[in-house]
Amino acid sequence: MVCLTCLYANSKRLPLYNEHMILETFPVGPLQCNCTLMGDEETREAIVIDPGDEVSRIHRRLTEHGLKLRQILITHAHIDHVGGALKLKSLTGAPIYLNTNDSTRHLNPAAFATPAPGFMGSLGKGAVRGTPITTVDFSVAKNWRFKERYGFQFRAEMFNALNHTNFGRTDAYQNNLNFQGNTTLSNFGKPTNGGFGTIGRAADPREIQFGFKFTF
Repeated sequence: MVCLTCLYANSKRLPLYNEHMILETFPVGPLQCNCTLMGDEETREAIVIDPGDEVSRIHRRLTEHGLKLRQILITHAHIDHVGGALKLKSLTGAPIYLNTNDSTRHLNPAAFATPAPGFMGSLGKGAVRGTPITTVDFSVAKNWRFKERYGFQFRAEMFNALNHTNFGRTDAYQNNLNFQGNTTLSNFGKPTNGGFGTIGRAADPREIQFGFKFTF
């Protein structure tokens, strides 16, 4: 049996994808992260993936191809992938979309930028907050007296008794975003700590300890 639909499709050579596409991938920044430019030659619309740095170069390629940037896509929020996203957005007006499956990323570095020379930043004090901590500590103790002079105590203590997972201890969560302030360096105005907003590990699980005390 011959499928007439398949014969019709083959006769018309229906495309399964857009054959008129511009695709460029090139490394940017000191860490040489791959940035990808994808454009449609018919609609002249494009997306840029991981604009980590060298925004002027990326914008120049868009202009040379006559493309209008519609979206900025971030695969994950390491600084070498997002370093130029905010600047590219300000140049083109394209929205930024971040992959939310990156569970270690609590803050998006692309939402922050160094202010222009001579201007103060607009971010208020205490605006950047870490992950919340929820814990319940519990202890019980039993005391005994012997001949009024001697005393015994047995004690049991539990820390994080419900064993709730807490992220963002001070040694595992980086909440300080620093920018290079030396104008003589090539990375002036760029973030210097790539781990900003990243959760490194969880805090300690439930801890149980017992104690015995003798007084006299």
